[in-house]
Amino acid sequence: MNKRLTAGITAAVYFTMSAVTPVFADIDPTGPVNVVNDSPTIDRSVNTDSSTGVSIQATDQLDKDMSVQVTGNVTVTNQQDEGTVTGVEVTNTSDANDVDRIGVTIGKSNEETPHSGGNITVSATGGNFNTNGVMLNNAGEGNVAVTTGNINVSSAGKTTSVGASVTTTTDYSDLYVDGGITATGVNGNTTGLEVNSRTDSEYNYPNAYVLVDGNVSSTSEGGMATGVDMTSVNSGHASGVQILGTVEATSTKGAATGLDLKTNNGGILATIANGVEAISTTDSAIGVDMNSVNGYIDTFVGEGGVYAEGLRAVGVNADIDDAGSLLLFRTGGGIYAFGDETSAGIQISPIDSPMDTSGSTLAMQIAGDVKSSGTGIMDLTTAEGFTSDIVIEGTLIADNGPAVSVMSDSKSSLNLTVWKIESGTDSLIAEKTSSGYAATEATEKLEKSIDYILKVDPDWTDSVSFTSANQKESKNGSVYSVGKEGEKVAVKLNIPEGYYVTSAYSDADQTVSLKRDTNGDYYLIVPKGGGVMISMSLALIPDTSDSNGGEGNGGDGNPPASGTTGATGTASADSIIASGTECSYTFGEGKSSVTFSAEEMKNILTAEYTDMTFRTSAGQFVITAADLNELLAKYGTLRFAIRNGRLAIFADNGYSPVMTLDPAGAAV
Repeated sequence: MNKRLTAGITAAVYFTMSAVTPVFADIDPTGPVNVVNDSPTIDRSVNTDSSTGVSIQATDQLDKDMSVQVTGNVTVTNQQDEGTVTGVEVTNTSDANDVDRIGVTIGKSNEETPHSGGNITVSATGGNFNTNGVMLNNAGEGNVAVTTGNINVSSAGKTTSVGASVTTTTDYSDLYVDGGITATGVNGNTTGLEVNSRTDSEYNYPNAYVLVDGNVSSTSEGGMATGVDMTSVNSGHASGVQILGTVEATSTKGAATGLDLKTNNGGILATIANGVEAISTTDSAIGVDMNSVNGYIDTFVGEGGVYAEGLRAVGVNADIDDAGSLLLFRTGGGIYAFGDETSAGIQISPIDSPMDTSGSTLAMQIAGDVKSSGTGIMDLTTAEGFTSDIVIEGTLIADNGPAVSVMSDSKSSLNLTVWKIESGTDSLIAEKTSSGYAATEATEKLEKSIDYILKVDPDWTDSVSFTSANQKESKNGSVYSVGKEGEKVAVKLNIPEGYYVTSAYSDADQTVSLKRDTNGDYYLIVPKGGGVMISMSLALIPDTSDSNGGEGNGGDGNPPASGTTGATGTASADSIIASGTECSYTFGEGKSSVTFSAEEMKNILTAEYTDMTFRTSAGQFVITAADLNELLAKYGTLRFAIRNGRLAIFADNGYSPVMTLDPAGAAV
């Protein structure tokens, strides 16, 4: 899998082996490797106690492409007290325009076979030093691409421990990790992955991209822990990371941050396929921290969502410090923050007047819940011109505070769309004061502006529609049926023919019935806190036709007239044929359903029969006696009906079939 997933930049590159002023000598069979302006293949592993396992340099004397491969693993075990200990270090300072790419592969790989092996392990037990698994620094001409296996770094030092770092100031730099990244530290700070793209030159367009085919984990016992740290400054292109697993940051004695994303006149794209987790035992924890100065950050987290736990916890923090910034955040899961009462699921950090934030936007879309032990959304905005659009498809839950808190001099422009709100205070939105939370005229106005998502129970999505609800489109193009508190919304129930509504509800707990007007039409009033979820129960309209196969009372959803009786297609002895081990029932002309009680079926399906066949105008359908007896024992009475060319089996008057049979023979 040696390819860059964005911008068409390959993650592993292979070139003709030639260079100017090459330096390479492979004398020690397991010792360190040092390559300068050369393109060798080192067919072995590296196991050393030196400060660097593999060092690859492209200097200003290089005028052609480089391709270096170390086919085995790289292991560095070092006890020195100062300096830097690195597994693989790649440095480019070439200034030749003829240099296009510098490719480095740790492990076995070529153009025909996928990458394998190439694990990097760094263990440092000394005192004051920095520890790195992979260190890539591109400050020259040409693209640099590095491919490795798993990266595992552990350190007992008091400084930093980094799983992998990518720094680029001039051109494209790619790192592909065929596995995961783990960084652990005893006394110092740890970072799983560090990506830095910056330049001071208007002619350079640095871009860094990292793909990790696994998890990124950072654990510190004595310092701060960061899962992924990204910085983009004055970059003409967006730098990106794609983690195909989970990002985790855990600290015992320091703060923990899952994703730390910072941009100043640059761009960042971050995709985490599963989830992000930040846990601190004695300090604060932030799941995702986004900070932008005249730049943009686009973050996606998969169904694992964001989880933060600490003394004070914030699920997602958004900080915009200048005009023209754009922060986008999406997750297929939820956001959870558990700490003290000042914790927040989402925090919009201090944006103070007279700071110019005009044209800046925060847009968030959360597929699951947002839950906090403190406040759901903490909006600290006091500057004008900034817009916050937040969509929560689940429930916004605040255990010990309001669903949304704002400042006393708030200039909040929060545009909130949410399915349901559960607040720890009487007010859904409240102002933070010195004595607690209070409702004001401004917060009441903001509360009335909330758009509540109107949902339909998944079992009834094809049978329910909102005929008068507003349609709202999110920043990413999703469209929702919404209503504000107190609004009347008309609801249409599309009832299948032959059924009527026994009950219809407008909430998930099925405690609030849909209302009906004088014309018999259904509607609801959007409640405070939302939570609309339409569901219903249906019953079969008894068939009173002589043929037992008529259309009954129609499909208008109304119950049958009082006093009507009858059963649908009661079995007739004339239609039953037994032959060998098979018993068959033939539907009469025009007949589409038949109902058997357990007692009736017991008299028909005696012990010698192993199958029962239903012969209908839609085909012949076979069910084993074992399956049939199991259904009868569970449901008692069964109804067999033709539906869309198949035989559906229903439990008594149930609407959803308990089994569906495909035709096994020609129609009769």
